[in-house]
Amino acid sequence: GMIVELGFLVAATLIAAYALVSMGRLATGPNTGGKTVSLKTMGLMALMAQSGMQLPAVEARLTLFDNVFADIGDEQSIEQSLSTFSAHITNIIRILERVDDRSLVLLDELGSGTDPAEGAALAQAIISYLRDKGATSFIATHYPELKFYADQQPGATNASLMFDVDTLSPTYEMAIGIPGKSNAFAIARRLGLDETVLDEAMRLNGAGSNEAEALLDSIYDLREKIASEEAATRLALHQIEEEKDVLARRLEQIEEERAQIMAAAQAEAQEKITAVEEELRQARWQIRDAQSLNKLKKVRKDVARLEEATAVTLAPPQAKSASRKKPDLQVGDVVRIKTLNTNGEIVSLGKKDALVVVGRAQMRVKLPDLIFKSRPAAAEPEVEHVSHIASPGLELDIRGRRVEEGLAEMEAFLDRAYLSQMPWVRIIHGKGTGRLRTAVRKALKQNPHVATWEEGKDGEGGAGVTVVKFAD
Repeated sequence: GMIVELGFLVAATLIAAYALVSMGRLATGPNTGGKTVSLKTMGLMALMAQSGMQLPAVEARLTLFDNVFADIGDEQSIEQSLSTFSAHITNIIRILERVDDRSLVLLDELGSGTDPAEGAALAQAIISYLRDKGATSFIATHYPELKFYADQQPGATNASLMFDVDTLSPTYEMAIGIPGKSNAFAIARRLGLDETVLDEAMRLNGAGSNEAEALLDSIYDLREKIASEEAATRLALHQIEEEKDVLARRLEQIEEERAQIMAAAQAEAQEKITAVEEELRQARWQIRDAQSLNKLKKVRKDVARLEEATAVTLAPPQAKSASRKKPDLQVGDVVRIKTLNTNGEIVSLGKKDALVVVGRAQMRVKLPDLIFKSRPAAAEPEVEHVSHIASPGLELDIRGRRVEEGLAEMEAFLDRAYLSQMPWVRIIHGKGTGRLRTAVRKALKQNPHVATWEEGKDGEGGAGVTVVKFAD
């Protein structure tokens, strides 16, 4: 055991591979599993960081401590008549006299060397004392009572060191939050202990302990499965990123090839134009009679056609003219209703309005609000005129929203629909508990734009839909 004073050490901000942040952490696991090495590593990391030394780690967050207390190793002494238990208790007494909330405490095999029941009880009491003092503690133990203590007490955490039973060697991997296994039976079986002795030992150990060990086995198996799945996911993501890069490079190549093809086409067309112009110049020198003049005119027409064809092939598409004459509307014409942004068919035509069929519904629409689309006999396309207030559509789906969110979204939708002169809309709120439906219909009664509303009919959603009609 040792006590290290840190009053003279220089504090520094460093990077390492673990964080000393918990009030108490209990490390469990088999013998030779690496518990003692882990305790020593934690203490050395803290001392090295506060001494301004480079840590052998990638990243860490470390607490600055005024003192580091450690009781690690067997301190039997014939000269001082101290047993293993007495030596540990002597060190612990000195530690408890000086520990405070700015201390790091490292205890190896706390409570060992005496009766297991008494040792476990004493160990729990010492850990509770350290926790009350606010000290940061790391404790290695084999006692199952301390595993349950760490699982149930706030401020305490289980940790375990992994052990490869097949090779009988530690992996030096620490799992936080999971108690460790002693693996005594597994190690004994691996080393060749008689099965009769092992069966008797497991029977004496009790069914409860064997079930707990089996549960831990399943937890570790699940942990390994999750780790392998995470590795597979990371590999798949890496492959997806590589494929994404390949596709991006291929797209760049396609764009380059397209530019090269366009440049080649332009060059070829220019060569043809140049050749025709040269023929034209030669023809001018050969004009002697009307026949030659006619030949010149034909060549000019050929040049004009070639230039026009070249311009159509290479020039970017131009916007269609919007100055076509609007034909008179007739019964049977397919028209677009500007306020609804949807198509319908004229079934009756008046002087100022028309009766239009939209799906299974019929409505009267003013003639200026209709845009000619097509006619069964001779269709002449008509350029669309976009309404100043775009239609938000005939439906609003607020299923799954909270009441406040759904009402706010509905109010904004109704305002846009009313301003775009829509005659009616459908609010889809679902059936559910009925809270959202009740709130919607209550809000519709108070909306100044709403003339009437009614529940959706069969085929329209029934009680899960409300059809809203606007005031003129």
